[in-house]
Amino acid sequence: MYKDIDEDLAEIIGILMGDGNIYHNNEKWQYQLDISLNQIDEPRYFLHVKNLFEFKFQKNIKTCNQTGKAVSLRYYSKDINQFLIEIGLIPGSKSQNQISISKIIKQETPLITKCLKGLFDTDGSITIDNDKDLRLTFTNCSKPLVTDFYNLCLKIGIIPSPKIQYNKNRKAWRVMIARKDEITKFFKIVNPEKIKEPYRRYWMALKILYFKSVKDTQYKMRSKIEEWLKQNNQTQFKYSKQNTDFFKELIEHFLKFRLDPDNVNKILTDVLELEKIMYTTETAQRFKYLYENLRSSERIVEFLIDQSETVIPHRQTITKHLKRYFVETNQYIESWQKNNPKYRIGLDENNFIRVFPNELRNEIVSLIIRILLEHRNEITPMYVLQELKQNIDINEILIMNWLLKSPKYSSPIENYLKVLIILCRHLVDVSQNGNYLNITKISKNPKVPLNRTTLIKITNFIIRNKILSLKK
Repeated sequence: MYKDIDEDLAEIIGILMGDGNIYHNNEKWQYQLDISLNQIDEPRYFLHVKNLFEFKFQKNIKTCNQTGKAVSLRYYSKDINQFLIEIGLIPGSKSQNQISISKIIKQETPLITKCLKGLFDTDGSITIDNDKDLRLTFTNCSKPLVTDFYNLCLKIGIIPSPKIQYNKNRKAWRVMIARKDEITKFFKIVNPEKIKEPYRRYWMALKILYFKSVKDTQYKMRSKIEEWLKQNNQTQFKYSKQNTDFFKELIEHFLKFRLDPDNVNKILTDVLELEKIMYTTETAQRFKYLYENLRSSERIVEFLIDQSETVIPHRQTITKHLKRYFVETNQYIESWQKNNPKYRIGLDENNFIRVFPNELRNEIVSLIIRILLEHRNEITPMYVLQELKQNIDINEILIMNWLLKSPKYSSPIENYLKVLIILCRHLVDVSQNGNYLNITKISKNPKVPLNRTTLIKITNFIIRNKILSLKK
């Protein structure tokens, strides 16, 4: 039904053996598949899992809220359950069943790496002991599964610590990867999503900065952390978005150091000792292409992280390579930069886009109006949005394709597009009925939360390029 086990399915199997549960009862006609996730602290991973399951099974998956931060992705499907059982997954308690990895997966390296990825992203952890050392740990209540994790790491050339340990308090087994070169190898080969979560990357960098600080500063910060834990009824200072925001303020205050995505990237790269990006003509040409489409070296870094690249360049590296490339090819970088001005995209406190590049918005507005005119302005905003996304894909507008899929930008970008669609529907209606354009009236519409200056820029563009006939 869903073909044989491929790499996507191998990752899904790993996810289900980690945080999944299959309930299958033929007598009561009850069939349920759940994946328990944390949408608050790991929004990027939540979206990754949702997209992975929906792409593989070609069926929308339901989101169900649980207690606290927990959320469950859920299928009610006999066919999906039956298929997963047929390929080796066992319904019910993983602890009681002492589950293990299918022999089919153990035979092929690509399937092994993807299954290890699914397992580590769900039941794995990244611990920072000091300013230089990281530890990777995989913990599960099934000893055969932990043993499989250990042996499969060995099979693809990653050497864990020699002992599989038992934690009496958690009643679970664990395997650890402690050597730096093996950790680096694991990140490169397995490429887990856990290291890509933006807030988690900040958390890791903050821990490293904390351990690098002098003992007296550490003591002062520790006092503040203990106060914070009491105020928030926490016993351990562990990763969460809330704790990360607090920790960031603390580090920046005591160390007088501003932490941005580029600094985070540099700190993690240095600790993991990942190889640097060496200059080549091909690398520089790729940076040039990305800059022409994304219009920001910082955005290129974000894009490459979202594209699951292991080695991420610093912004300064991108700039340096571009300058060298333009010198070597006898071109003027100043003229190129002038023709490719930086795109500014800004979110407000409500996660709504308040700053958006005029050039890009004009291109989007043109597409929206064309879609509306093709359908005589008689289709719903949601239908327009669907067609717009298809047009963005067909026209290969890289920045929009990325923004619509990015965990950070996807929701605000989609909301912004909905606002532009509502505005364009109104403008098409005004044009078709021969009415006069009333900017003041539009600016008072709560469904179009754009300032007057932006509205004037949009309408002037439409009039100047004769996209619609609008009378002022």
